[in-house]
Amino acid sequence: MKRVAIVAVIVLILSGIGGATYAAQGSLPGDTLYPLKAATEQLTLRLPGDDAARAERGQSFADRRVEEIVDLAAQGRVPDLDLAAEKYENAMNITMARIEAAIAKGLVAGNVTGNVTARVAEATLKHVEVLLEVFDRVPEQAQPAIARAMERAVTGHYRAMEALIEAGVDVSQLPGMPDEVRERLDDILDGIPPSPGPPDDVPGGPPDDVPGGPPDDVPSGRP
Repeated sequence: MKRVAIVAVIVLILSGIGGATYAAQGSLPGDTLYPLKAATEQLTLRLPGDDAARAERGQSFADRRVEEIVDLAAQGRVPDLDLAAEKYENAMNITMARIEAAIAKGLVAGNVTGNVTARVAEATLKHVEVLLEVFDRVPEQAQPAIARAMERAVTGHYRAMEALIEAGVDVSQLPGMPDEVRERLDDILDGIPPSPGPPDDVPGGPPDDVPGGPPDDVPSGRP
C-alpha cells in the first residue's frame, strides 16, 4: 500500500505541474527551472522497483548529467559547470549505492546482456571519453570540476567491472579502457585536488583482472 501511495502522490504532483515539468526537462544547471527537473528525478527514484531497477534509473540520470555538461561547455557557461559536475557525481553515487545493494543480494549474476551492472560499466567508460573531450575544450578554471567528474566515472567503471567478475560474469564482451585514455587520466587526476570520493559503502578502484584495467600507477579514485 505504501508503494501505491507513493506512486499516486507522484502522479498527482506531476499532473498538477505538467507544463512546467515538461519545460524543465530541457533545462541545464543554473537555469531557473533546473531545480524542478532535479525534484522530478528524485520523485522518479522513489518509484517501486528493486535495487537493479533503481540503479538503472540512477544511471540514466548520470547520462543526462554528462549531456548537460556537454551543453554547458558548448554554451560557454563556465560558472555552471561546477554544479553540473557535482550533480554528475551525485547521480553516480546513487547508482553505485544501488549496485552495491544489488551485489549484496546476489542480483549481479547471469551474463552481460540485460545486466544493469554491465550497462553501468559501459556507460561510465563512455562518460570518461566524453568528459575528456569537454576537459580539453573548457577554460582552465573549469577543468578541476570536469576532472572530478571523470574520477567518479572511473571508479564507477572499475567497481562495476569488478562486481561482474566476482559474480562470475564473462566480461570479455565489454570494452576495456584504452591505454592512452588511462595515461591521460593519470596526468589529469594527478594535477587536481583530491575529491571527497564516493561514500564508504561504494568501493572503487580497479581490480587486477579487469580487462583493460590500469597498471598500478594509474589512479582509480583517491581518498
